[in-house]
Amino acid sequence: MVVKLGYKTFIVISILSLLSVSATVCAQEKWSLNKCIMYALENNTDIQSYQLNVNAYEIMKDRTKLNYMPDLSVHTNYQLNINRSLDPVTYSFIEHTSVNSANTNISLSATVFDGFRKYYTYKKSVLDLNISQIDFEAAKNDMALSVTVNYMNVLLNKEVIKSIKQQIEISDVNITKARQLLDEGISTDERLQNLLVQRDNEQYSLTEAEGNLKKSIIALCSFLNRNDFDLFDVEDDVPSATNDSVSLEKIIVSAKSLPQIESVKLRLKAAEYSLKIAASDLYPTLSLGTSLASSFSDNRKKYIPDADGNMQYASYPFFNQLNDNRNGVISLNLNIPIFSLFQTKKNISLAKNSITQAQYEIQNAEKKLTEYIHEIYADVATARQKYLIAISSVEHSKTLLLYADNKLANGVLTISDYVVSKGNLLMSEIQAIKAKYEYLFKLKLLKFYYYHTLLHE
Repeated sequence: MVVKLGYKTFIVISILSLLSVSATVCAQEKWSLNKCIMYALENNTDIQSYQLNVNAYEIMKDRTKLNYMPDLSVHTNYQLNINRSLDPVTYSFIEHTSVNSANTNISLSATVFDGFRKYYTYKKSVLDLNISQIDFEAAKNDMALSVTVNYMNVLLNKEVIKSIKQQIEISDVNITKARQLLDEGISTDERLQNLLVQRDNEQYSLTEAEGNLKKSIIALCSFLNRNDFDLFDVEDDVPSATNDSVSLEKIIVSAKSLPQIESVKLRLKAAEYSLKIAASDLYPTLSLGTSLASSFSDNRKKYIPDADGNMQYASYPFFNQLNDNRNGVISLNLNIPIFSLFQTKKNISLAKNSITQAQYEIQNAEKKLTEYIHEIYADVATARQKYLIAISSVEHSKTLLLYADNKLANGVLTISDYVVSKGNLLMSEIQAIKAKYEYLFKLKLLKFYYYHTLLHE
């Protein structure tokens, strides 16, 4: 029977099919190491916090620059005095009436000399901004290292699972043959049971490896700030195992220009500016100021002659009073510290102590970095040797398993000995995989300290 679909039904089915294909494509998307690193640098909340810290220091730098601007302020005051009160303009007492009065003042002041405190404060704010930017770069390097470690853990676990599955496939073939031989009366049930136990052990190892893979994917996704753990997968983007044969001395020299070393060096310069800021309080402060003020009172009258030449009081308009009552002041202020010098000298001593401490921090940072690179350099050689030995062990285990298989077929080897040989091969393969990724990571870490990047083409 042929079922005819309507036009609308066909459209709905087509859309659902496209959505299904799209979801499958998204689910099968695999992430490269470069993509993981770049994504983490853009979306990880720790990195974003460092960016906000840089923005804060940028604002603080701009704020210290504003210290050079003079202080301009406007002050206005209005008063209503009732009953007996003192007129603030005429300074005479007024009985049983109310007086409205107002005062206004515009003042401008600027520091002429402050021991270069503002200059050194601005210079230090620029350094603080540079330090925050360098710390930001160091944080991105740390994030890239963390992503690389977890990415390679995912690759390691995937390769372990692949190796175990290959052994399970061999076990399934052996079990099928053993059942056939048992049915034909040629083999024993003991042989079949030994093979079944071996496959159960391999299944147990597979389950454990799959759990480790899920945990490693979750750990990687946490750095990427993603929660699609079930759909997430990575490419088989195994880093290159080639060694560039760079000398240890060149790696150490290159590593000393990394952000974490530059940061402690700039902190020494910042401590030196802090000393200059503290020493600026030893000098007197000279400031220049000027102000313009005026006042108004509705009780005040203007004394003017009339048409006959007699003097009489008349109303005094608001703006006329402001114009007539205005007065200006120019001031030069000198502040000489006396007793505060004792506190200033203590501040100077603390600043000098901070400089010495910053110098020690540079020495310690460079010393620890040099020691760490020496360790990595030695670890690379050790890890490479372990990897080569592990590969050799795998080849020997394969050869022994081949011999065991032939002996088993000829009836000169027990099934228990065969199971041991096959288990040894699986252990050798897993050991080789772990040794491989240990060597690759150590090598990539060593390259990072020379090239200052974990991204690769």
